[in-house]
Amino acid sequence: MNESPYKNQSLQVSENIEQLIRYPNRVNLKSKLNPLSMKRFLLGLLVFQLTTFAANAQIQKGSIMLWGSMNYSNSNTEDYYYQTQNTSNRSYKEFRVEPKIGYSIAENWIVGISFLSGTNKSVIESNNVTPSTRSETLNNIFGTSVFTKKYFSLSDKFYAFGGIDLGPSWYKNENSENGISLEPTTNTQFRFTGSLSTGLAFFPKNWIAIELSTNFFTYTHISALETENYSTSGPTNSWGFNLDATTLNLGVSFFLNNK
Repeated sequence: MNESPYKNQSLQVSENIEQLIRYPNRVNLKSKLNPLSMKRFLLGLLVFQLTTFAANAQIQKGSIMLWGSMNYSNSNTEDYYYQTQNTSNRSYKEFRVEPKIGYSIAENWIVGISFLSGTNKSVIESNNVTPSTRSETLNNIFGTSVFTKKYFSLSDKFYAFGGIDLGPSWYKNENSENGISLEPTTNTQFRFTGSLSTGLAFFPKNWIAIELSTNFFTYTHISALETENYSTSGPTNSWGFNLDATTLNLGVSFFLNNK
């Protein structure tokens, strides 16, 4: 049975790659490769390089990951009432930080725990009524969660990743109007949240990564822990996909013992 000419060409390309790596001064590419084989040679060399880089850039088992993210959002909305020719302004600001620590149980696979702390404030100023009013709602947030994160190598410095986070958080709510506290002055909520995340990581060095991520799916359970003269509708459950720019997070990860 005759051997396939494509098989012979593939073997030739493989042999030339090996010779180029071992004996770069002895290989005459022009004499050994025709134009078609040259293209195949270059393509094979590119694949070889990417495979080699990916193999050398693994997040090693036993590495410790230290990670942190910071998120700030700010929005303003103005409503105009045509009949009364008055306006109301609504503003919302949020700031939160989330440090994480993880352990690599296998190559490119992290499990760990995270902590959440933050605050958000909404303000409504209205001159649609007399006298004009200003109401404020302030939330202080604290939470913790467990997570797992899997990295997928794209090249020697770029990774894609996906992750799952599960954990509780507590929201303490304070209300005021025209600078005067309303009753109740506080309202505490318990929330349990699960989220799916994805993103990209850039590794300038093996021990540091700059990550851009988004929680594209979130499930939340909310129940009130402490209420006084406050109307509540009982526990609520919600879920949804978050595919807008406001859900993007920029963070930095440090990998200890990852050589």
